[in-house]
Amino acid sequence: MRSVAKYLGISLLVLAICIPLAAAAPESLVGKNAPLFSLKNVMTGETVSLEALGGKILLLDFWATWCGPCKEALPHIAEISRTYKDQNVLAISIDLKEDEETVRKFAQSNQMNWIVIIDRDGGVAKKYEVTAIPTLFLVDQNGVVRYAHVGFFKELKEELSRRISELLKEKPDVITCNVSSASITMEDSMLVSGTVTPGRSAPVILKVTKPDGSSYTMNLVSSADGSYSYRFTPDRAGSWSASASIGKVTSSVVKFEVKEKPMLQNPTLVAMIAVILVAVVGTAAITLVRRSKKPRTGPPTAPGTSSFCISCGSAIPADAQFCPKCGTKKLSV
Repeated sequence: MRSVAKYLGISLLVLAICIPLAAAAPESLVGKNAPLFSLKNVMTGETVSLEALGGKILLLDFWATWCGPCKEALPHIAEISRTYKDQNVLAISIDLKEDEETVRKFAQSNQMNWIVIIDRDGGVAKKYEVTAIPTLFLVDQNGVVRYAHVGFFKELKEELSRRISELLKEKPDVITCNVSSASITMEDSMLVSGTVTPGRSAPVILKVTKPDGSSYTMNLVSSADGSYSYRFTPDRAGSWSASASIGKVTSSVVKFEVKEKPMLQNPTLVAMIAVILVAVVGTAAITLVRRSKKPRTGPPTAPGTSSFCISCGSAIPADAQFCPKCGTKKLSV
């Protein structure tokens, strides 16, 4: 009886893991850039980097060797891999937390002739918000998640084939980036805008580079017609640039100049100069008024004198020819 209960407990645990949840989190990634990863291919030993696979359509399959529904999905993935191998489509099976020897033997015995990697710490599964297995994603040529599904169903191959065929018909993305003016002054705003073609709502990464070489990015979403825009006020003068990207596709870099605001257009600076000028002019006026009211000072005038000595300033009597004090000849008035 205990063995039966134990078996049922294990079975329920496996089902809880393998059967998809009602609100599958992975579907929230659709329309967003696929999270990057770099893991070893257990079949070849080579490193598999999602970033290096740009331009290809990718079928990502999160699975494990012990998962029944995952095993049921393998023939469907094998058929997709064979059908589209010459059309730039790659299948990648990402095993969850198992050891390399177990995964390699299983892959060999089940003829998994596509890329097989192991997410040893579950970090990649966490990035993809995997809550149950199998979980499958389709990533387009631009690195954007276009489809996500949790669990196995009998029409899986047909559904994947239909969606891959649609992706193959799509034209490569093109994205533009423009600025509202080639030159602005400080405190003015700059509008950066562009268009994603084919027009659709998609994640856009805008990169803005400052005059000192530092940069920052803004995560935007284009509207249904593919247009996007971003307005900001530069915080310094110099040469700026901007570019936009969608997946692996990047626009050309557009440059613009930000100039210092002229002095007469700076209200704060003009006010400061006016205050200083008023203070200077006021001080000068007060000084002149004070000087004009100050009485003149000079040598005392003696009664009956009409001249003063040019050397010592003493009064010289009118009838004298020389200074009585120093002997200098008088200066006549």
